[in-house]
Amino acid sequence: MRGLAPFVLVLLITAPAFAATLTGAASPIGERFCGPSVEAEGVLRCPGPSGVEAYIHTADGLSSISLGDPVEGYVSFGETNSLGATMEWRLSDGLPFAGVVRFRLPAEAAGEGTRDLMAVIKVAEGGRASCLVAVVDLTVNPEGRDMARRTADERAASFTCGRDEARIVGISSEWARDLVLREIP
Repeated sequence: MRGLAPFVLVLLITAPAFAATLTGAASPIGERFCGPSVEAEGVLRCPGPSGVEAYIHTADGLSSISLGDPVEGYVSFGETNSLGATMEWRLSDGLPFAGVVRFRLPAEAAGEGTRDLMAVIKVAEGGRASCLVAVVDLTVNPEGRDMARRTADERAASFTCGRDEARIVGISSEWARDLVLREIP
């Protein structure tokens, strides 16, 4: 028992140093707030916290977004869509590690309006492009934005793009399941 005392003391003293402070920040995205990217033609560059930028490409009614990399890692859904007006950045000790953004897709049946998804996207890092971590179907999850934030905080920092699989979080309607399964590589 005496041999464990120094070990426990070291753990107690050093444990708080490993705890990161998770916070959020929001930035507007869209043509009014973003400028042209010099790195990629036809791409908007939207400023984010700590110099990390969101890159948006829109063509033929289809918007896609990449975080931290203007060339690779674009996330999109469906054949036509639009993005919400705000990127919610998830920060660890002030540095962005993920973003949460709304995708609005047209409903198949006339007059149904739109169907919305919240996408959790990992910020590009270490030579890896950004990628999709999770999706929340807002049509059946009234607390979907909060679910997306929690998922980003719990999963995105340790998520490895190209190795780990994106998932649907919460309840999922059939249309969202079909759409997301087609888009997840």
